[in-house]
Amino acid sequence: MVLPMPQGDASQSLALPQGKPAVVLRYCVMTLWVLIPFRFVTSGWKILDLFGVLLLSIIGTVLLREDPILRPCSERLLACLGESCGPGGSMCLMPFGMISFISCLFDLITFIAVLMKTISYSFTGMPLFATLVFGISVITEAMAAYNVYLIVTTMQGEQQQVNGDSARPPPFAQPLYTAQYRPQQQDEEAAHEGQAGGAFVPFQGTGTRLG
Repeated sequence: MVLPMPQGDASQSLALPQGKPAVVLRYCVMTLWVLIPFRFVTSGWKILDLFGVLLLSIIGTVLLREDPILRPCSERLLACLGESCGPGGSMCLMPFGMISFISCLFDLITFIAVLMKTISYSFTGMPLFATLVFGISVITEAMAAYNVYLIVTTMQGEQQQVNGDSARPPPFAQPLYTAQYRPQQQDEEAAHEGQAGGAFVPFQGTGTRLG
């Protein structure tokens, strides 16, 4: 799957198509930011365990730089990061989707392990809280990855449609139209040659009998 990129200036990115996938992606990014402190508690106060969800939250915010709600946060992040992330926007779409998918798989494994512990504790205490947090994380990351796929598919369809319309030849310039008139032209050329060569016909005339 290849994401269409703008021609010419590489510092510009394509605008994300407006629709339900972009709205769902916005709420997924907002949910990831909310989950950060809860993931910090359930991980046993380990900062390194927050790397995945924190990276997703930052990339998702920079990705949605044109979103009316996340635009102020995106502008501040881009100002802090400088040009290390480029202009943001659709250029962050594929990295965000791939990281969401990979993080979803690892969080799913953690969710299953925590769920087994929660069952042994009869759904009480910290294991139950951790199960809820990781369950929400898995659902959010899965929805984010799926909506990234929908957005990329939509952008590819729009790009193919634009390329198809620009590459389509005008009417009466296609080989089909020219081929329709070719037999008529051949008949006219044959008739013209017949008229031009009608002055000489072999074995024509009465002749003179001898004897």
